[in-house]
Amino acid sequence: MTPTPDTRADVARIAAKLTKAQREAVLGATYSDGNGVWHPAGWYATADRRVRYRLALYNLTWDYLRPSNDLTPLGLAVRAYLQEQRK
Repeated sequence: MTPTPDTRADVARIAAKLTKAQREAVLGATYSDGNGVWHPAGWYATADRRVRYRLALYNLTWDYLRPSNDLTPLGLAVRAYLQEQRK
């Protein structure tokens, strides 16, 4: 998802709030082909439960209970933003 001008500020604001561990989880998300309704194709972030909990509060992942959870459209936008900042 490419952020629109309206959401780009929100994406930047959220990215600025992330801790190092949260940024690493979002940037380290790996792509997985779908294998059913519980694990659809997408980018999955794996992290400590506290990190997953905070990512879920920021709406970057759908929930925090599974050790690996797929990124939301907002999570994908934040990931793309963080990747741009690393260049």
